[in-house]
Amino acid sequence: MGKIEGYKAFNLDGTNFHGKVFKEGETYATKRNIQFYQTGYHMCKYLTHVFSYYHPVESVKVASVTGEGHIHFIDYDDYRDIYDLYAVEKITINHFFTREELFNQVLKEIPHDQMLFLNYATLSPQEMQIFIDKFYDNVELMRCLLYYQANYKDIYEKSIEDVRKLVRKCYHG
Repeated sequence: MGKIEGYKAFNLDGTNFHGKVFKEGETYATKRNIQFYQTGYHMCKYLTHVFSYYHPVESVKVASVTGEGHIHFIDYDDYRDIYDLYAVEKITINHFFTREELFNQVLKEIPHDQMLFLNYATLSPQEMQIFIDKFYDNVELMRCLLYYQANYKDIYEKSIEDVRKLVRKCYHG
């Protein structure tokens, strides 16, 4: 028995993969034995990891959740290429994020997780500018931004100075 804070993604209508509707502030429980990929409520400890399961970002609704009771954890399943996945007996939907809240939370994440978000999201021009203003000096984030958001597929072959020039050219930074 335990408790964990984390995140869960849903379809835009608040349903899960099986069509069950979830509501903010509600708690859901199962009496069945928890088994990955079969029973229990699945969630991730880290926000952007949910986008490995549900994407693109614009097609999902993300909630902060609390998992309780019996908790199973998969650190990494190389057969399915998944990681950071929890199955819990009971889940509370604490808060469904707005797009702005979600984006602001991503800005606080570590670079690896920000790269996951860039991979699965389409940033608005305003979000793009905020991201560039905040992380312009992080060349790897700028490469990732140009690769996924501007379709520069050869960006990883470019010099640091060329990356910065492209960011300024594309986004008037």
